[in-house]
Amino acid sequence: KACSRQASARARYGIKREKMKNELVQLFDEKEIYTNGNLTITDVAALLGTNRTYVSNVINNEFGFSFYQFVNKYRIQKATILFIQHPDMQIQEIASLSGFNSLSSFISAFKLNEGITPKQWKQRYVDAL
Repeated sequence: KACSRQASARARYGIKREKMKNELVQLFDEKEIYTNGNLTITDVAALLGTNRTYVSNVINNEFGFSFYQFVNKYRIQKATILFIQHPDMQIQEIASLSGFNSLSSFISAFKLNEGITPKQWKQRYVDAL
């Protein structure tokens, strides 16, 4: 009986984790909460009605990223969309609209995710069009 209770608890945990993953993706995809430059894991946990440890575990185990890596992936994706939609927009403004509080953190995160600087990316994928 102990084994079936454990299996049942694991199944409930798996369902809860899947629900949390879906709600997390919804907050990021639809509500774009990552554009808040002061977003913390505690804020996300509060929006999801859980604790920060659980949110961290879901992001680590389901997506393979730390919280800030996860947030920055969304921010960089937003920046690339803005570069394409608004080719004349300044890099500083794109950084800000994407959720970065400083140009230097934007450039560092962008280079880490894309392998090139925002300026190089823009030259390669936007200005070349």
